[in-house]
Amino acid sequence: MSPPSFDLEAQGSPEFAEAELESPEGYVPDEVRVAAPQYRKQGFSIYTMMLIASFVCLLTTWIVMLIEAGKY
Repeated sequence: MSPPSFDLEAQGSPEFAEAELESPEGYVPDEVRVAAPQYRKQGFSIYTMMLIASFVCLLTTWIVMLIEAGKY
């Protein structure tokens, strides 16, 4: 692999200008940037209440099961 050439006369040539436009770091397009959408945090809903109720029921069942298993 040969080292890159740093010929100062080639920088003014059209090939060098085209290569500059094709490279991602040498060219910044003049297009409108679209802002990312802003999302709001979802509020407290009925599904949250159902999730909490099911957790309480499972926890109560687990405690009752341990109490019943301790009798044996």
